[in-house]
Amino acid sequence: MTTSTYLPTTFADAIACVQQFALQVFDRQIGKKQLYYHNREHIQQVQQRSDQIFQAIAPFWENAIGSKLDLLQKSRKRGTSMLE
Repeated sequence: MTTSTYLPTTFADAIACVQQFALQVFDRQIGKKQLYYHNREHIQQVQQRSDQIFQAIAPFWENAIGSKLDLLQKSRKRGTSMLE
């Protein structure tokens, strides 16, 4: 998949393309600037913490947003965000 010829067909595909591009740029910056703390492992840890926070507050949102919570949880599992 090259970003110049591939056109995403869904929102999730578009997010995946942007994420892939961002990670490529990030990898170049890690090498160029010799970053030791900000690396892919750090990204994974931040994502895990955000998932833990989301799981902790999700029950409190049920009354406020109702059925949209299911949509939000499904979108997080796919790696997208659909907060609209």
